[in-house]
Amino acid sequence: MASRRVTRKWEVFAGRNRFWCDGRLMTAPHPGVFLLTLALICGTCALHFAFDCPFLAARVSPAVPAAGAALCALTLAALLRTALSDPGIIPRAAAAEAAALEAAEA
Repeated sequence: MASRRVTRKWEVFAGRNRFWCDGRLMTAPHPGVFLLTLALICGTCALHFAFDCPFLAARVSPAVPAAGAALCALTLAALLRTALSDPGIIPRAAAAEAAALEAAEA
């Protein structure tokens, strides 16, 4: 008995997005802006931890670098969740539906 393979919705999606991990992650077709944003955030955090945090931990309080680390982690988590999640795609209207909507708006 041959098993039938189930076709997933992301496999037949008409858009240009890229899907990863069996459709669990979705990215834009050109991830350049995401990668630039990720590099800028990581670079800024690295500079902060390399130069500012030793001074702040010694002179002010170790809680200040800890708060910075928490904010950095929160920022990266929000960026990754936003960039890799499904935005709730609304299916495109069929030609007849689009014509009916345009006629109703006019």
